[in-house]
Formats: sequence, C-alpha cells, structure tokens
Amino acid sequence: MPELSEVDVVRHFTRLSTWNYHIDLGLYPLGSCTMKYNPKINEVVSRLEGFTHSHPYMPAELAQGALEVQKMLETCLGEISGMDAVTLQPAAGAHGELTGS
Repeated sequence: MPELSEVDVVRHFTRLSTWNYHIDLGLYPLGSCTMKYNPKINEVVSRLEGFTHSHPYMPAELAQGALEVQKMLETCLGEISGMDAVTLQPAAGAHGELTGS
C-alpha cells in the first residue's frame, strides 16, 4: 500500500462522503420515498446504546425504554401542536414496509 499522510486519507474519505446525497447538500428529490428528511437529532438518538441493538421482534419487556421515548415524543408533539392526539406512524418507504409486516 502506498504511504499516505493522515491529511490525504481524511481528504479522500471526506471527498467520498460528498458523493452520497445528504441533507447538508440539498433536498432529496421527489420520489425517493425511503430517503425523506430526518433531523440530525434522530441520527444521534438512534446511536444511543439502548437503541443500537433494538429490533421490531424483540420481546416487549426489552423494549420498554424505546416505548417510553416514543410515548414521551407523542405527548410532547401533542402539547406543542395543541392536538388531542398525534401519531408516530411512518410516512412511507422502508418504515412503512416494516410497519405493514
């Protein structure tokens, strides 16, 4: 392998990362139902230790933390919007496919 400086390696991988389409470079094009905008906070939360190994088919007793976060989000969104109830139902794409299975 060629000898490369750390700076060259970082530049290379940074350049490669810009080939992926992401929210920092613009809006996703219409029709990309599995690639809708997700706030960066969602990415942070999804990497929390308690969420990284969660699975839709895990026993309910092991999913209580995730369910608590969902209920808290539902409550907060209801209070913020002034609505009696809200849903966390997925909009489309892969989330919808998972919900329907």
